[in-house]
Amino acid sequence: MTSGETTDVPERPSNGSRGSAHSNERRRAFTVVWDGFREHRLGEVAYLEDSGPWKLDRDGVGERSLVFTPPPPHAPRRRALGERAISRDQLHIAPHDDGVVVENRGRAEMRVNGGAEVRAPVLVREGDVVEIVGILSLLYKPRAVEGPRAAASYPTKFGRPDLCRIVGESDVVQKLRAAIAAAAASKVHVLVQGETGSGKELVAEGVHLLSARAGAPFVACNVSAIPHALVASELFGHERNYPNAGMPERIGLLGSAENGTLFLDEIGEVPADVHAMLLRALDKRGEYHRLGSATVRHANVRFVAATNRALASLKSDFVPRFRVKITAPSLDERREDVPLLARELARELAKDMPEQSARFVAAGDVRFSQSLMTTLVRHPYAANVRELDELLLRSLNASHGDELADIDKAPVVARDPSTLAAAEVRALLDAHSWNATRAAASIGIHRASLLRRMKHLGVQRAK
Repeated sequence: MTSGETTDVPERPSNGSRGSAHSNERRRAFTVVWDGFREHRLGEVAYLEDSGPWKLDRDGVGERSLVFTPPPPHAPRRRALGERAISRDQLHIAPHDDGVVVENRGRAEMRVNGGAEVRAPVLVREGDVVEIVGILSLLYKPRAVEGPRAAASYPTKFGRPDLCRIVGESDVVQKLRAAIAAAAASKVHVLVQGETGSGKELVAEGVHLLSARAGAPFVACNVSAIPHALVASELFGHERNYPNAGMPERIGLLGSAENGTLFLDEIGEVPADVHAMLLRALDKRGEYHRLGSATVRHANVRFVAATNRALASLKSDFVPRFRVKITAPSLDERREDVPLLARELARELAKDMPEQSARFVAAGDVRFSQSLMTTLVRHPYAANVRELDELLLRSLNASHGDELADIDKAPVVARDPSTLAAAEVRALLDAHSWNATRAAASIGIHRASLLRRMKHLGVQRAK
């Protein structure tokens, strides 16, 4: 049986049981991913606390009624939905070995994953979205009752960016925060792994901000963006008149990060001739030379490196230097966070594009169509948060009503930035008075993508 397929409600419950609230216990749960009336409820969770059956109703007063609350570690504020458009007997939910079976008995229509209306009992599997049309969308995904908590020095506010600008309330994000806090409390070098766009630099910044080095510089460098011939000079600096007469002294990234943190993204791209030099800097004494100098220097720097490669593909003597390893989770691992991330990204877009965004963002609230949010939650992400940002931009460009429209219903206008020639980029910018945000939006790409292409092509506005 596939998700969304109608079925008879099982007579016997599955093997789920109440159990004790151990930190690693997982229970069936529904997370609010869209609310047509109360945006602040995004991310709230209803745990299906025993073997069922359960029901979703307006008042949440029955013994089996779902009651929504912020997940741990936030203080619970259990409350019913309280929306009059929801019936007093809206959904009946029964356990199933492959998920739950949901039956709509209320006045409002119900859909699963944006499909047609269903009235018969339907099997809902992990990752499916149940929509009460025009009112509420719920993601079905088992969740931990209570996971690891970050240190008291790492404050969070439900649903909002934290101290490290990380957004999310999923189990994996709570584990990530705990890992960042633990790494920050140590003094060793840290290696951050994760897919493209998963937020590795935010993790690195978090380790810095929560550490004793927070008052010193945080210096970031993408090794892959530096021409190989210049990597050593960028990292270690060089003496005056080296390699040519008249060259000024350069302290390098290690000098700039003294007493602080140096973040090296794409660490696997370090050229072979720089490898040994970097290994010495990573050792306890932090030894290095500026190019053109015989003087041994000692860097008081903490290294945080990042890679999207498997550890086995890195140089074998690199990995042991990074004694703490943290993995930034992908969006596919934390789909329940997509609405919270989308809200923050849309707010950022509104700052860059106020005229285009005025209809959809008001006083910080963002109006998403219900179908758009279902699409975003279920989208298979390859570039993670960067891709979510691109999808929101596509929606913004194609939306004409008072809410952000579903990208599946919008024409695709996005261009591949790598295909843009210099003359085309210049003409595009001229047409938009060299406003990079508007120029990028007109061809369905993000401002950062256009700026990277401009830098690659050497396109600059004439003085």
